[in-house]
Amino acid sequence: MTGGNPAAGRTVGLPAADGLTLAGDAWGDPPWDAVLLHGGGQTRSAWGRTGSRLHAHGLSVLSVDLRGHGTSAWDEAGRYSFRDHGRDLAAILAANPRPVIAVGASLGGSTSLHAALLRPEKFRAVVLVDIAPTMQRTGVNRIVGFMRSHPDGFASIAEAQSAVAAYQSHRRRPPGDGLRRNLRETPDGRWVWHWDPRTLDFANEGWYLRQQEDMTAAIRALDVPVILVRGAESDVIVDSDVAYFAALGAHTRHVEVPNARHMVAGDENDVFLDQIIAELGRALPSLGPAA
Repeated sequence: MTGGNPAAGRTVGLPAADGLTLAGDAWGDPPWDAVLLHGGGQTRSAWGRTGSRLHAHGLSVLSVDLRGHGTSAWDEAGRYSFRDHGRDLAAILAANPRPVIAVGASLGGSTSLHAALLRPEKFRAVVLVDIAPTMQRTGVNRIVGFMRSHPDGFASIAEAQSAVAAYQSHRRRPPGDGLRRNLRETPDGRWVWHWDPRTLDFANEGWYLRQQEDMTAAIRALDVPVILVRGAESDVIVDSDVAYFAALGAHTRHVEVPNARHMVAGDENDVFLDQIIAELGRALPSLGPAA
């Protein structure tokens, strides 16, 4: 079980912060033009066809398992704050000679902005997928509650499918092969999520204020397009959150994906891909490798 995306050209290892190595899938060769960053509790396989579609537009694309997720290293010290994830991305981009388009879902979007606080010159554009400086706590708590709901894992892949289907009742039952990439088998035959449970330690009252301050500062400091892609039916990002985001500068843009909730890429993958490619085309002089 690799945890990778079977549509990827190859798997790569990426030196990150704190001596950790992150796993990634690559479409094309470095230097990277675009970096994909998944949401909390997911792996790089969550992006589906996004990498290959962007590569078809002439971009060299990297999709990363964040620390503590998928086949990337776990941090023995339990350092999983947004700032820690941001340090990892900043370390990866430090070795990249040109700025990238960062596409981040939820936790991945926050990771992009925290890296931008450290290395703003490394960004050509930032796409935030259903993540913004302000968020609805009820929606976030619903997600965290599900992530915490099965600490002992599942007896089988089918049992995990049933749990996900109950949580995401608006979507079709997840296929076993796809779900398997988000699970790992323990020595006693249980199936647990493919991430370090300590990644949830950030979810406390102080987190909301810190992430709002950091993400607001990053967006205000950037002078490149920052695009919010919101699921039209999301309970995490609502109209007031979009308004706060849009007021942060003329370089901000936002678009909605109809019929999608928080997991935008999974809910409406083809529409999502069409939307971000079109929006990037409008925001950048040309959608292709940076000069």
